[in-house]
Amino acid sequence: MLVFSPSAILIDLRKHQPGEKLKIKKMLSDSELEKPTTSETTNELKKVPSDLISYRKRIDDSVAEQKKQRKIIESLQSKVQKYRQKAAEAEVEAAANSARGLGHGQSFPSLLHGGGDESNALWNQNIAFPSTSGDLGFSQSTPGLLQIHANYRVAGSNPILSAKSPSNNRRTIKFAESLDNFNPIGESSDPSVNLYRQRLKEEQYRNNVLEEMVETLKRQAESTSHTNESLTSDLLTLHETLTRAEQTRIRSAEISKQREQKLKREKQLLQRQFYDVSMEIGTLRRKINELKSETETDLRNYKADFDRCSKTMENRMRHHETLRATTFQRAAKEHDSAFEEVMKRYDEAINKS
Repeated sequence: MLVFSPSAILIDLRKHQPGEKLKIKKMLSDSELEKPTTSETTNELKKVPSDLISYRKRIDDSVAEQKKQRKIIESLQSKVQKYRQKAAEAEVEAAANSARGLGHGQSFPSLLHGGGDESNALWNQNIAFPSTSGDLGFSQSTPGLLQIHANYRVAGSNPILSAKSPSNNRRTIKFAESLDNFNPIGESSDPSVNLYRQRLKEEQYRNNVLEEMVETLKRQAESTSHTNESLTSDLLTLHETLTRAEQTRIRSAEISKQREQKLKREKQLLQRQFYDVSMEIGTLRRKINELKSETETDLRNYKADFDRCSKTMENRMRHHETLRATTFQRAAKEHDSAFEEVMKRYDEAINKS
């Protein structure tokens, strides 16, 4: 399980190189994380999986390269072991040949065994050979070379070896510090010693070259391991960043979903209200049309009544005019007749007088 910090880190993943420190662009608080991400952040988040895939591929390639180098190192180490074994065998054979040259035909153990009673006590000592590491000096335990455990007595009666030691009648055998100083007696008489010496030098050179190659491959393996660790840490950091960004995206998606649901409910409510309003408008339109038709009918009826009343008034006016004219004529006639009657009576009165 990964533990996340309370703040997120914006990192430019495309410009990051393996082995370098991550460059933090900006720190985001939790309140800023709850805000909706911008299009730029969304595009960067879309590119994060591809960066993770490329990092994973690079890590897999690095692991495969490490395995390959490990196999090469193991094969080289096995070759070095074989060469060291051969070199040890060649040194043993060269030492045996040099011992035969020292004893003029006698074996090396026969030279080391004396004939006295006090030299009958056996004791073990490791015989070391010249080191193949390239450094001058005596090597009691040369790596990769065989060590000969020789049981020998003090060669007190052998005139070939050096004089007795003053303490316990033991003689010492000195060995060459390096192959360059290794010059056994009888080298000129036995040409195989020179051959073995040349072979030892060649094996030593090969051994040194292989050891240098092994060291180089070890350094490369360490560098690759360091790069692998750096890539792994970068991958973990990217994974944490991607997880935080994914959580931020999920929260933003939830907030957007809630907003969409709220807008959807508001839209449905508005649609229902619009439908109700449209139904009311339709009802009002029908009522208006009905009122319009009724008003038109009433207006036509009123017009017809008005026309009828107008005609009636005209007829009555004509009748009234006719009556008035008739009355006036009748009154005029009566007045004329009355005046004529008065004049007639006046004339009659004058005539009578």
